[in-house]
Amino acid sequence: MHSVLPIDFQELIVFSLLGNRKKTDVGQSLQILVNRSISSQHTAKPHEIKELRTEVRHQRLLPLLITPLLATEAELVEHLGPAITHNVSDEGLSIISYGKISTTDILTVVCDENDVSLLHCEIRHAQHIGFGYWQRGVRVNEVLRWGPFAKLRNAVDCFLDAFREH
Repeated sequence: MHSVLPIDFQELIVFSLLGNRKKTDVGQSLQILVNRSISSQHTAKPHEIKELRTEVRHQRLLPLLITPLLATEAELVEHLGPAITHNVSDEGLSIISYGKISTTDILTVVCDENDVSLLHCEIRHAQHIGFGYWQRGVRVNEVLRWGPFAKLRNAVDCFLDAFREH
């Protein structure tokens, strides 16, 4: 049976469904983070934020590891560094970290007692807040599998082991 839709339109529908699946995965992952984290005293409402936002931002402090998305896995490991969240929404994070990042795409490692997640994020906004620290608004594009990032996962595990001892 032949479809009435042109092939390009069929591909657009499949692409749209895949995009919605990624967005659902991202939203579920970030909601798990919100549920597992400790709330600050105040959750920002959309009308309390300068820009008009449709999603609610939850004030959460979560430790992260971030690295710019670079050409080789060795470069990913070399630039891996600590960061902390300022707030979390269903679509992204506000991250505070030290130093400039030269790319708009970053990998973010989120760790808690039960899981270590790898997120592909896009920096949407960056503001220097003093003494070399930057606050970055990032959109989470996708939850990644660790398979292609074995060296990065090993470095993350070493980093975590070093801090579990303290």
